[in-house]
Amino acid sequence: MDFKCVYCQCIITSVRIKCNVCIDYELCLECYSCGAESGHHKADHDYEPLNDGFQPLFSTTDSRNWKASEELAMVDGIEQYGLGNWEAVSCKVQNKSALEVKDHYKRHYVSGNIGNSTRVRSRKYKVTDHTGPVEGPLSPTLMAPLPPLNLSVPEARELGFLPLRDDFEREWDNDAESVLSSAIIHHTDEEVDMAYKLSLVSMYRLRLRERQLRKKVARDYNLVNAYAASFKKGQTSAKRKGAKDYKEFQEKMKKFSQFMTLHEQEKFHNSIKSK
Repeated sequence: MDFKCVYCQCIITSVRIKCNVCIDYELCLECYSCGAESGHHKADHDYEPLNDGFQPLFSTTDSRNWKASEELAMVDGIEQYGLGNWEAVSCKVQNKSALEVKDHYKRHYVSGNIGNSTRVRSRKYKVTDHTGPVEGPLSPTLMAPLPPLNLSVPEARELGFLPLRDDFEREWDNDAESVLSSAIIHHTDEEVDMAYKLSLVSMYRLRLRERQLRKKVARDYNLVNAYAASFKKGQTSAKRKGAKDYKEFQEKMKKFSQFMTLHEQEKFHNSIKSK
């Protein structure tokens, strides 16, 4: 629909000025800037600028053929079909080919003022060492590789030690990972939800650190080898490998071993076996 200036009767191709006092009275920018008056309309009347998308947004010569409505259609098309799908985007912009849309977007939205204002500049980040002193609570040496264990195959099997992994089948605080079992990040999480899940991660890290500290103490003082040597005293390997039920019983009783001394544990196992 074309709009004509009431004063000069020319078709308005850009912003038009609508009088809020007179009925159906619209002027072009040229007539309005000259203070045109006719009939009951006066130059000091309240007015409202209107734009139907005919005004170009960029002043360069190659962009004057692009109207504001076409710019909006191009941006909507990129949001809908994705950047780079120029054939589909050009279908949203009337009378523009895919090549024209691509060149216009790169020239004004990537390499132009908009791109230069929104593009993130490369920053040099300063790395700060937050770790504490050696062997301290935040020392990286706490997570360093532990010294190897020299256990025979029967001893490793008895203790549930996996030599290739340098780990045990059951760790101290073996259910520590269950803290994070329900901590799933969603894009709809609010700030309080994120704070709660980050606190779960901190709790998990503390439990891992405690597990590593206990491993380190056991390796430094050779407690694993001492336990393996003392445990097999007075027992034959045939009896220890005997019944499957006793193996299962040992596995179930491992969780209570932390509450007993070595002597108490030996006495308890011997009394069970004698019965």
